[in-house]
Amino acid sequence: GEPEVMGLLSLMLFHDARSATRTDARGAVVLLPDQDRSQWDTDQIARATELMDRAVELRRPGPYQIQAAIASLHAEATSADDTDWTQIVALYGALRMHGDSPVIRLNQAVAVAMMGDPTAALRTMDSLDELIGYPYYHAARASLLSEAGSTRAAIEEYQLARDATESVPEREFLSSKIAALAREAE
Repeated sequence: GEPEVMGLLSLMLFHDARSATRTDARGAVVLLPDQDRSQWDTDQIARATELMDRAVELRRPGPYQIQAAIASLHAEATSADDTDWTQIVALYGALRMHGDSPVIRLNQAVAVAMMGDPTAALRTMDSLDELIGYPYYHAARASLLSEAGSTRAAIEEYQLARDATESVPEREFLSSKIAALAREAE
């Protein structure tokens, strides 16, 4: 009957429902937009949704419930393009009211970029100095810089991300991004 406990379990179930699609058969990283959503565990998503709905009915929102709501928007979308990014940006705003952090602001900035405003997202990221050295910060910046055509800057950010992570699959993924951009720049 505790809404935050239900929210946490819901969040864990949403994330676990797509765990098999986070890497390919070779163990390489597969980003959320590229995951095969037909392979997500729909029974687990249904259970997570039911828990989240029960928690919301208790009208005592908290950070785990908000994170579960964000995960549910990803789970119900048929593709990254079909995701309700506007609602995700708003939910990150609500999450910040429960305890702001640079990582929450980074995630919100990524959602802003997905809404179609990469310039605003980069502006926000530029203000997150405390995340310098955090691999996901550099990878997110690299992705946006690459999309903006700033290939050299994107390569530098991917190199920072690669150098900051200890995960071998992440290093390999980031190295592949660097190599692809280097070929593009030739």
